[in-house]
Amino acid sequence: MSMVPALLVSTMCGLGWNLLAVRLMGGPWKEALSASWLAAGALAGALAGWFTVWSRRRRGGEESFAWVLANFYVGILAYWATFVVIERARLCWNHRGWTDFDLIDHLGLIVWFVFYGTLYYGILLIPLTYVSRWLVWNVYERTAAD
Repeated sequence: MSMVPALLVSTMCGLGWNLLAVRLMGGPWKEALSASWLAAGALAGALAGWFTVWSRRRRGGEESFAWVLANFYVGILAYWATFVVIERARLCWNHRGWTDFDLIDHLGLIVWFVFYGTLYYGILLIPLTYVSRWLVWNVYERTAAD
């Protein structure tokens, strides 16, 4: 069964989530279109899509709140980890060697968003996770047999 269409849709969802995340954090639209943010959104979306298909196949296509919440965290952690790795590489490249500049800030952002992403923004983002999972799963079901 091919997951390619579902992964493409989930990658697009990840890019949309990226725009939303940057705006929720107070960033301008232009910042959301930078390479490190776009790469983080695309990779997190693809990973979240894979996780969606994997978790729903385990349950015979049924949805559960526990898997939605797990998917939410998979996406957030992948998003921030990807962003931090890309930014660290960029900073080290620009400084022609290792630098600890902004490392604490980047790690603090991960902790901040994981914490507040569930408590404060989760009111919006967890239902959006349901919608994203529904969309990815429907694309997977319609195209997997082809």
